[in-house]
Amino acid sequence: MKCIQAECVLSPGNTLGEGPFSPDGKTLYWFDILEGRAYQMVLSDGSVQSRDMDHFLCCGGSCGNDALLAAGEKGIGFYDRTFKSLRSLFHPPFDTELLRFNDGKIAPDGSFWAGSMSFEGDRPIGGLFRFTDTVSCILDGMTIPNGLGWSPDGTSMYITDSGRAVIEKWDYDSELSIISNGSVFVDASDLEGVPDGMSVDGEGNVWSAFWGGSRVLGFSPEGELFAEINVDAVNPTSCCFCGPELSTLYITSARHGLKSPGAGDGALYRADTGTSGKTPFVFDYQ
Repeated sequence: MKCIQAECVLSPGNTLGEGPFSPDGKTLYWFDILEGRAYQMVLSDGSVQSRDMDHFLCCGGSCGNDALLAAGEKGIGFYDRTFKSLRSLFHPPFDTELLRFNDGKIAPDGSFWAGSMSFEGDRPIGGLFRFTDTVSCILDGMTIPNGLGWSPDGTSMYITDSGRAVIEKWDYDSELSIISNGSVFVDASDLEGVPDGMSVDGEGNVWSAFWGGSRVLGFSPEGELFAEINVDAVNPTSCCFCGPELSTLYITSARHGLKSPGAGDGALYRADTGTSGKTPFVFDYQ
């Protein structure tokens, strides 16, 4: 098995760093959910800016222009590159006294998929929603819907439920934007930590951050474990390919839940996997 050591890039001490994405491969965006803070890093010089929000954001993506899409406490909307709110699109399609958004990604067909979870992540009352010009609940009864991804040809979708410690693989129909024939891709019940956020590279490998496992694991398209990225943080949360040729995997982490967090907990990391990511999909809203 390939073993890789991740390098610490930045130590912002994120309480719950999450949702990294890069619309152009040049700038990385991510969020500290529990602190209500949004970050952007220019990768060419490492400069970082952060914005304290009056609401938390969890995940987002590209709109194909200077605007960003992001989901969080107030629902889903368009934001500028400094995370100034531009336009609200969808209110949360759930009871915000019980649930919040967690992870989300833009699909090959331009739809946006995002999951909801209880604030403590301890009850199977979450769900997975699809946002186009309308809102549809695709899956319910989930505990912690988490990392999402699609195969390079767009015919398979990966869905993580951290509460059950599984990554599922579904057939994906881009014309209808629907899933079918779900099966367990990775059963992580015997592995250290639980699968959290993920990224799929251009070869179809699935890179999953393992909360509580201090690592990101690489699985082949057949679900075989072939690589381990060691991270100097107990709780890696998610990952995203960006940089030149999308050849670097950036990894967020969290201090949340740790009695005595170390210097590396809540830091941002990067690693060379020997593979490259895919061009990000763009949200298509009519």
